Amino acid sequence: MVKGKNIIIIIIISLIILVGHIFFVIHSPKLELIEKIEYLNQPIDYNVKYFFVKDEDYNGFYNGVEVFRCFDSEYDSSNFDTKKYTYIVSVNREIESIKYSGLKCKRRKLFFFPDEYQADVVCSENKNDATLRIYRMKKINIDYDYHGTEFLND
Repeated sequence: MVKGKNIIIIIIISLIILVGHIFFVIHSPKLELIEKIEYLNQPIDYNVKYFFVKDEDYNGFYNGVEVFRCFDSEYDSSNFDTKKYTYIVSVNREIESIKYSGLKCKRRKLFFFPDEYQADVVCSENKNDATLRIYRMKKINIDYDYHGTEFLND
C-alpha cells in the first residue's frame, strides 16, 4: 500500500512540475541578426515596430512574407528557412530581447498545451533610418498581440 502511495505522490509532483514549466517558465530565445537592408517604401497600412515571418503551417493573423514585400518588393524572401527558423523583422529599430511563456498564450492544443505564444518584445527607440533588421531564432509559433498596440510605431 505504501508503494502505491509513493507512486501517486511521484505522479502528482511530476504533474505539478510539468504544469509549472508549461505556464510559468519564461523563455528567451537567442536572436541572431542576419541582415540589415534599406527598405524601398514605407507602406501606409503597416505602421509597425516589428513583424514575424514564420512557417506557413502555423495559422497566423497575416503572412509575414507578404508584409515584408510591402516594404521591399524586390527582396528575395526564398532565403527565409521557415522550416528551421522563425524570423522577426524590425522596422527602424533593433530588437533587444524577446520573451514568451505559457501564461501569455494565444492558442492552446487540447485545452492545455501552448500552440501559439504571444511575444513580449523589447525594441530600441525608433532610429528613422529606413532599415529593416532581420533576426532569426529557433523555430517557434510566436506572434505579437493582435489586439494590443505595443508593436505599433511610436
